[in-house]
Amino acid sequence: MYGCPEDFSNQGRIYCRGIGEFKFNKENGRFLRTYTLGYYNDTPGKVDFFGAEGENTPAVEIGKCSPIN
Repeated sequence: MYGCPEDFSNQGRIYCRGIGEFKFNKENGRFLRTYTLGYYNDTPGKVDFFGAEGENTPAVEIGKCSPIN
């Protein structure tokens, strides 16, 4: 879904792009993910690769990862 052109920065952050964005901070485990491909490019009444009209909707997700011990 995403490609990361660079590795983690000196501050422990990574930024990736693709069909949205993914940002992660390994110092605090927080992330932000977006999916922006759907909705605006739907064709009324048409079913295509992404499904029928209205099935492919944008999303925003935030969270915090827990460390694995």
